[in-house]
Amino acid sequence: MMDESEFKKELMRMPLRYTLPISCLSKSGIVSPGSATVTLVQYKDRFFCVTNQHVVTELEKEICGEVYCQIGNTKFNLVKAKKFVDDAGDLCCFEVEREIVNNFTIWGENPRFIQLAENPVIIEPGQYVNFGGYPGCFRSKTKDGYNFDTFSHGGCLVSSVSDSTFSCLMEKEFEEEVRGDRRWEELTALGGISGCPVFAWIHEPVSLMELAGIVQEGELHLFGSETSPIMVSKIDNIWMEKAIKEL
Repeated sequence: MMDESEFKKELMRMPLRYTLPISCLSKSGIVSPGSATVTLVQYKDRFFCVTNQHVVTELEKEICGEVYCQIGNTKFNLVKAKKFVDDAGDLCCFEVEREIVNNFTIWGENPRFIQLAENPVIIEPGQYVNFGGYPGCFRSKTKDGYNFDTFSHGGCLVSSVSDSTFSCLMEKEFEEEVRGDRRWEELTALGGISGCPVFAWIHEPVSLMELAGIVQEGELHLFGSETSPIMVSKIDNIWMEKAIKEL
């Protein structure tokens, strides 16, 4: 049996199994890991990458080069690829060819595409969700130049819900735990949580983790406040059917 601490750590690891970092290639050939995440989604027998529209737009503007996620040996260009854009939810969806998915490997492992539930996941205030991804300012390079840092949260309280979004709060106590031995002045912002998947636990008839939405915006730069708000755009089968019609 897992104790509470071990279970929390397992919850924190789960979202990262369904994500990839967004990378940028400048015109001078310099690769940057960027500061955002794509979520890997399977709907029926088709595969997709989902992130925020503002992420792709801003990175393209800032880097002036190629913006992509590395799917195995394939550089999936997020600027040139055909996409469905949901302006209201600040989301964009890209379909990934099955051939690319079949050859999908990274760091010797296989990140997975999370299967989207057949029915919308019900989210209510007071519920706990977990999320994770690849934030920019928590990254640190090893001597080999690789970036491994990620961010995840094992239990974030839902504070409010609307038809297309919900918000949750990250508590100050957890922020202090995440900061670890980093000095206060070194972490003025978290950044990069846009595009992270957010999961809810459904307990009937058995406990299952279901994709509930994608982080649209997070004010995790509010270190020192009692709570930091995170806005999430809902994603479900209805949203995906609309995306498929546009792709």
